[in-house]
Amino acid sequence: AFQNNKPSERYLEQLEDGKIQLKRLLENPEESMLDVKDKQYEKERKLEEEKKKKLERDAALMREEGDRVKRERQATEAARRKDMEDEIRSKREAQLAEVAKQKAEDIAKMKETEKEQRK
Repeated sequence: AFQNNKPSERYLEQLEDGKIQLKRLLENPEESMLDVKDKQYEKERKLEEEKKKKLERDAALMREEGDRVKRERQATEAARRKDMEDEIRSKREAQLAEVAKQKAEDIAKMKETEKEQRK
């Protein structure tokens, strides 16, 4: 079970790339900071975008809820108004029926009185 102690070609390439990156960062440390700042900025920008979308969704939901409540109020008010109109109509019809009944009774009394006066 003899193993080859020689590193793979891929490992050596990665090691060399790492050395090159390390030298570049040591020569220009600001480049590393810029990359970190860019990533941080991008992260913050995404968070702000998500917050904005959430606020927009919440606002839309609130508008929909407000519209629903408004429609319900209007429907309730319309039903209440219709009930009041129906009640007023019923009372008016009852009054008219009472007036018609009273008028019929008065006419009957007048005819009875005329009949008695003719005798």
